[in-house]
Formats: sequence, structure tokens, C-alpha cells
Amino acid sequence: TSNIAKLTVRPQIEPENPSQANGTSDAGFGQLDVGPGDTLWVGGIPPSIRRPQRLQSADVQGLIGCLYQILFNGRPIGLWNFSNETYKGGCVACIQGAEERKDEQSYHFTGDGYSSLRRGSSSPHNKYVFSVSFKFRTLDENALIFLAVDPLKEGLKEVYSQVCGGRVENYFGRNTLSTPDQDSSLDLSVLSSLVYCESSALDRAATEMGFVSLTLSEGRVMFNIGYGGDLYLEILTPEKHNHGNWTIVEASRYFDRKSKKEKCKYGWTSSNYFDCFDSVLKVEGESQDGEPNKQPSLSAIPDLSSAFYFVGGVPPGFSSGPNKLQVLNSYLGCLADIQVNQEGYNPLHGQFYGVEAACTFEPEVVSFQGDGYLHLASHTLKKRAAFGLSFRTLQQNTLLFLSTFEGIRPSLPQDVTEGYYSVSLSEGTLRVWANAGRGDTFLNSTNAYNDGQFHALVVTKNGRKLQLRVDDRLEGTTTLPEGATALKAPGDIGGLYLGGLPPGLNAVNMVASVVPLFGTIKDVIFNEKILQFNNPVSFDHADIGRLGDLPAQMVSRSASAPPPPMKVEAARCHEVASNVTEPGAVKFGDSPNSHVLIHRRTAVDKKEYILELDFRTFYPNGLLFIITSTRGKNRHYLMAALRDKQLHVTVKWRRKLPVILSPALNDGMWHHVTLTKINRQLQVEVDSHPPETSKGKFPKKLNMGNIMYVGGLPQNIRTLPDN
Repeated sequence: TSNIAKLTVRPQIEPENPSQANGTSDAGFGQLDVGPGDTLWVGGIPPSIRRPQRLQSADVQGLIGCLYQILFNGRPIGLWNFSNETYKGGCVACIQGAEERKDEQSYHFTGDGYSSLRRGSSSPHNKYVFSVSFKFRTLDENALIFLAVDPLKEGLKEVYSQVCGGRVENYFGRNTLSTPDQDSSLDLSVLSSLVYCESSALDRAATEMGFVSLTLSEGRVMFNIGYGGDLYLEILTPEKHNHGNWTIVEASRYFDRKSKKEKCKYGWTSSNYFDCFDSVLKVEGESQDGEPNKQPSLSAIPDLSSAFYFVGGVPPGFSSGPNKLQVLNSYLGCLADIQVNQEGYNPLHGQFYGVEAACTFEPEVVSFQGDGYLHLASHTLKKRAAFGLSFRTLQQNTLLFLSTFEGIRPSLPQDVTEGYYSVSLSEGTLRVWANAGRGDTFLNSTNAYNDGQFHALVVTKNGRKLQLRVDDRLEGTTTLPEGATALKAPGDIGGLYLGGLPPGLNAVNMVASVVPLFGTIKDVIFNEKILQFNNPVSFDHADIGRLGDLPAQMVSRSASAPPPPMKVEAARCHEVASNVTEPGAVKFGDSPNSHVLIHRRTAVDKKEYILELDFRTFYPNGLLFIITSTRGKNRHYLMAALRDKQLHVTVKWRRKLPVILSPALNDGMWHHVTLTKINRQLQVEVDSHPPETSKGKFPKKLNMGNIMYVGGLPQNIRTLPDN
């Protein structure tokens, strides 16, 4: 990872302390240029190939022995799908290879797979009782953990017999290796076994089937039962459980036929086919009860006697159709002690993909969708130190990370000297800001890095000297003020924020951009130690362990060939997608002349009034609102607009009365504007910035009506002011 290397050697029977060696290159030099089309030599190097200096010794010969398995970024490479060999018969099969001892008491799901199981018991099945229990450990916010589907519903047994019976195909050949770090794009061969399904058959099955599922929704555990049609049951835990610790889940449902009259006599009196239904979801000993939105008939109860159990995800081609089943992301994390109706199940005993024995959960990558953050323990940069990370994004302005004491003060001694350091993108270039208690220091890159490709940045500190390197290339150097020694940080209690900031944290003076990241951060290194994200202080809307995708409409942009000026502005408009759609807000600009017309009850001609609004944009120019005259020759108006990133408020009658606020407001964040008229003075205030007051007096009388345009103007308006 970057400039850090680790070598571990152990025998097949793993000892308690395997042999391990670590090494590092100089900070800022860690690029390994391996890409598409490059060749991997396995077992030796042909004489015709020039060897690197370190391999030219006569003692370095080809391997004599067995090479059992090669993994690249955790994924197997197909050894027999080679391009060529040095001589005929140079590679032969081994009788037996080394295998690591595997603990099948727990299982790791890689976030892109599934396990498909069948009910294994031949004992009589009671369809009125169903229970699921397991232990899980994850940081996923939204994922499918368990799904049981009813293949007999509506005569779908034949459809589902095709899903996992007779339709499993093994593919040996040139498949592109799919790895968590897809930026490497190596064209290596893999051996895989996947379940391929007829999409149309699965769609039809999911539309009609009954099901029982357990999912994660915003970190909370959801128990869901579908009976077909619009009948469903949903139970959701009040607390989040994606905290990375082992959590026990028990979910059960019970349809009581005997007591239906007693329990249902007040609600269901018109039919003999309805009965009472109780369901319970228990997480860490806390129970949540629930009942369906309306009571199902006996025939609607899911019959899971021949059910398929999907654990951690569903096969390719599976679709939920228009019913209540939500097919979410495949699960990323660990599972253990999986039991269905008190019978144990092993996800490695069915058809599976992306499932491994034993729980290995050490994520080093996190992706964001423009509305999240990851809060970790922070690290002080002493006299000689370094930090680095790899990132990718298409945003011109965004926050990559910030180390700060802000929000941590109550937990620290009063004599601690505060400081901060941060890395942001501004207009596509990297901006490093730092303060060691003696004043701010700034370090910028000369090149832009918002091209959607991964870039590795490293900042080294040698005394007061700071250097910024990107992709092993020196981008800039600066020096901390006299007397500044260490860039201090709070430590284990937190203070390091990746990808964004939590609500309420004021860091405007510590970062070049507060816009949350839409992109990916990985391989974070502080002082030659790789950070793992399995023990965060807090996080929200952070896909920990997932590489993430960039917006499809922006991926085609090329860093080497910038688009024309008009397209640059259009590309920046896409950054709005990184924000969260909020109730009560209105979006403008998707079509020409988009606007809102408001008929006010009274005209804006009072002695005192207050007008307030919130807005956000990435564009430097645009109309916020205008109130103008509807008749007469005197074109009076009150207008607020952005011009060159600044807010301009103008009152026009015989002359113009402008009020201009200097801060740039096109950063994509919400800003609150307040216009206050008291007697003949107009005061304008934005957020917490000092208010500006009009230089001249407000007119006693304005010829303005009660019509207000917000966000734009209609195409053929005749009452526009001049210019």
C-alpha cells in the first residue's frame, strides 16, 4: 500500500506467530506501475527477458516445486489460463496444494456476492411458524442479509427449479478480474462459478412470491414479510446496529389459528379466512413487535417448506418486481451461527460467490455519495512525519479530510495547544491548509486532479518544511511559521474527518472547501501506518469497505482534454447531485425559464418588513428573486441575484440603491439570506456574516405590485426592468 510493504510467510498449519517482515520506501515514492497489458511471469523469468538488477544474480533461478494459488487484491488468478510458457511441458499439474486452515464458524461476505441455499430438513414443515437467527458484524448501512422466498406460490416451482437446479454454469476462460481496487484494471484470468438466471422468469417469480427478509436500512435492522399483492409486514429497530461489533439477531413469526376469534373479533368479523398474526424482531435482547398492514388469508401465508434461502445477496438477474421486496446491495461484513427454524446452515455448502470462511474485516477504503462523513482517531504530526491517501472524484470543489480540535474541546485538558491540517480540492487543484499554533500555512498543487482517476497524495513534514507530492511528483513546498513544531491532533478520541463534516461542526476557516465528497478515499497512511476503518468514532452515509461508483453522466469527462467553456459550467451543475434532496426545496435550471410565480397578498411597500430565503448553487450568476411593477411607466423593482459569486440586492426607482455582500456563495452549501427594511434603511445579512446596510435612504413610495418571481423569469414577460 503506497510506500509500505509487508511480507508474511507461514506453513500450511498456521503457527501462532508467523514470520513477518515490513519495509517502506521514502514517503511520497510508492507508485507501482502495473496496468492493462502488462505481463506477470510466474515461477521464473525467460532468458530473453532482461532481468531487474536485483534479480540478475546466478542464485536467483526459476521455481522448482508447486505453486498452488495466486491472489491479487484478494481475488484468484487462473494459473492455467497463461499466455505462454518457456518450453513445452514447462508447467505440469501438482497432486496436492497447500490450503490454509479455515474456521467455518464465521463467514466473510465481500459485498458483491451471495450464497444460495435450500431448506435441508426432511422433517414436517409448519408454514405457520418461521424463525431466523444469526450474528452479524458490519459497517454497511443498506444491505440484504437474509431472504427466504416461496417457490411454490402461484405454481412457480418449475421457475425456481431453473434458478439453482441445472442452470449453474462454470466458466473457464478470459474473464476480467473483478477486484475491490478496480483502478488497477489488470486483464488477468479468473476461475469462477456463478449462478445465471433467466431475468424474465425471476421477475415473474418475485412479483408473485411470498418472502421473509432481514435487511439493513440506514444501519437499522428491518424484518420484512411479503404475502403477495399489497399485504406486508415491516418491523424496524429504532437504533442503528452497523457499529462494527458482533450483534445477535432473532426474528420470528407465528400465525395462531386456534385463537383467531379471541384476538381478531374486534377487527375482523366479516370473513372466516382471516386470523391473527404476531411477529417479533429481537436484536441484542431488545424486542420489537409488529403486525401486517392488514390481516392475510390462510392461503396468503408464505409456504417456505421448499424455500430458497439467499444469504448476503441474490444471484445475478434477480428482480423484486412491483411488490414490497427490496433487493438491496449485497452484504459486506461477517455472519456467524446462521439458523433457520433452529437448523444450522453453512453458506459455503450451497452455490456461492464472494463468501469466505472466517471473519476478516479490515476495510481500508470508503466511498461517499456527497452527503456523508467518516470520523476517526486523529494523528499528531511531529518533527518528522508524513501522511497520505489515494482518492478519486470528479468534483472541482470538495473536502477530502480535516484533522481538528473543533468539537473535541470538552474532552481535552485546557493547556492543549490547538491546531489543524486539512486537504481539499478547489477548482480541481489540491489545497493543503495547516496551523501549528503560529498562524495558517497554505500549500497548493499546480495540476488539477478531479479527473475521476485514483491519485496518491503524500504530505511530508521535516521540521517546519512541508512538501506535497502527488503520484510521486513534487507539487509544492512551503514552511511553517517560526516556532511551529508539531501539527497537533486530539488523538484516539477523534478529530479526523474524511469526506465531509458532521452537522454543526464549523470548519469554514480550516478548509478550502466544505462541500462533501462524491468519490472514494483509500489507503490512508499516517506516519508509515495504514489506517483501517473498522473502528470509527462515528460515520453517516459512508460506504466503508466499498470502492463506490462515480456519477455515470460525468465519467466520460477527460482530464487531458478539457471540455469547452459552456460544458465546464454544465459539468459543475452535476455537483448538485451530490447534495441531498430536501423537502420544501425547489430546484431550478433543468429547463430554460424555470421559475416560481408567487402572488403576494400585499405589495412590498410597508414601513417595516422582513424577507428571508435559503438557497444553494454552484453557479456564479443567477436570479434569486425579483418583485417588479405590473403597470405604469416607472419600472420599480426589488431584486436579489448572484453576480460573480457575490450577493447583489438592488432597489430601483428613480435611481438604484445596491447592497453587495463580498463572500463567495456558489459553494453548493445552503445559505440563509435575510432582508430587513426598517423605516428607510435596508439591511442584508447572509448566514453569520456581518450585515450590510444600504448607503442611501430607501424610497418612501415604490411602484411595485404583489407578484414575485423566484429562481428565474418566464420567457415573454413584459414588465422586466431595463438591463
